[in-house]
Amino acid sequence: MSDNTPTQFNVSHELILDVLQTPSILRLSLRAPGYMNVNGCSLVAFTLFCNFVLAMLAIVSRKTVSRDASDFFSPSGNHFGFLWLVSTIVTFIGLPIFLVYVLRPVRQVTFDKARNDFLSGSKRLSALTKLDYIRLTDSQDTDRKSLTSVSIDYADGNIFELVEVYDEQMARDIANLISRHVGKSIVWAERGNFPDQMSRVNPGSD
Repeated sequence: MSDNTPTQFNVSHELILDVLQTPSILRLSLRAPGYMNVNGCSLVAFTLFCNFVLAMLAIVSRKTVSRDASDFFSPSGNHFGFLWLVSTIVTFIGLPIFLVYVLRPVRQVTFDKARNDFLSGSKRLSALTKLDYIRLTDSQDTDRKSLTSVSIDYADGNIFELVEVYDEQMARDIANLISRHVGKSIVWAERGNFPDQMSRVNPGSD
């Protein structure tokens, strides 16, 4: 990766676009920022702590000591034991799903020149040589604030939507980064401007 190539774009308060680039590979990963992962892990820790408290209450609140596990987890004989059993089952089913959801990238795209692959996650969308162009599109959010989306047009009509940002210059920078790596044109979908009108040397300039 060249010294002036960004390693990260702060797309919004909720999303970050990570950049990994080698001579043959460009990988863009859209993910939640670190503080959101910390919040998620804190929630997991709090859930486990509550589960531990229920276990302690289940032990100290037993009316009788029995070797029969069904007595310990009986809804009528030991309310806390029953709640602890249910919470443990829910935790061990939901925890892996939650961690995968929190820690995995929201979206990941890879441009691999060595293998001639255009990938979304691990799924091959097309050959890299079948990319048509990089599309920039103007739109508005529900509050009528301007948005610029970066998409990849490939295989004669298919579109992969990568990211939407409020900062038009950031959208230009992302598009130019992809364009330089794959050697494809940038098109403003609604403005009708083609990349010969945009600098390929200085990303984001008109």
